[in-house]
Amino acid sequence: MKFRPSRRSIVLIPSALIILALACGSGDDDPTAVPTQPSTVVAPTAMAVPVPTSAPTPTPAPTVAPTATTAPQSPATATARPPTPSPTPSAPSLARAKAISLAAAELGVPAADITVLSQDPETWPTTGLGCEVPGEIYAQVLVSGWKIIVNGGGITLEIHADGLGENVTSCATALTQSSTPSLNLVEAANLTNIISIVVLALPPGRDPVEFVTVDDASIIKSTLDALAGDTHLAERSDCTTLFRIDFVSDSGSVSLMYACSGAGQTIRGDQAFWNGQDGIAPGPFQKIINDALAARAFPAFPPQN
Repeated sequence: MKFRPSRRSIVLIPSALIILALACGSGDDDPTAVPTQPSTVVAPTAMAVPVPTSAPTPTPAPTVAPTATTAPQSPATATARPPTPSPTPSAPSLARAKAISLAAAELGVPAADITVLSQDPETWPTTGLGCEVPGEIYAQVLVSGWKIIVNGGGITLEIHADGLGENVTSCATALTQSSTPSLNLVEAANLTNIISIVVLALPPGRDPVEFVTVDDASIIKSTLDALAGDTHLAERSDCTTLFRIDFVSDSGSVSLMYACSGAGQTIRGDQAFWNGQDGIAPGPFQKIINDALAARAFPAFPPQN
């Protein structure tokens, strides 16, 4: 016999299914289960925060930097050692320095204006270093030394030094300091009422060539004042004179010869008062004449035909 469900049973079956579904759903909505799920998820994330990674922030790099700064200090101490030994000047440089000082004092110019033209080894016959003053006594021994040629303000001097460079002398100075006779050329040559000074060159085998004419009253006065000082006499040499200087006045002119090759300080003439000797021109006079010559346009000598 076939079972045929009644209409009531059809209605009850779905109802029962609904009740079962609700019962199962009520178990899922239990409030006690809700906190367990977030606690297990949040806790690990909070503990996973990379706090330890911030620990390396105090890096030890600064501690390494001081070691690098100490390294450059060691070469500094090494460079400071060479200057410690202060060597004394060598004999040639000492002689050179003393020659410059002596020339500056003699010519009355700053040492910076002195130029050393040459410095050559020389052997002097006595301790007078080749600048022996008559009447003085010197040891008759050979002395190795230096002959130093310097120029200052257009004036050339020859300085003699010993081998160590400790003793230097100028022959012009030695003669000036001696008791050799001297002249006042303004008085001896009667250089009065001078209105001009003419400097002429004396080329070998040719007529004199006018180089410079000085008619400035102040320069003329300075030149005469220089010649009024002591012009010391020395033995006449056989050098060839380079210039003639004419001192012109209304009544005529007086000529003096000036400068030789290798002896720029020489002044001489054919007047009787020279007594067959040369003179050593005063330093200020040399400077005035040499400055006037230096101001002349080159060439110094006219071209020869």
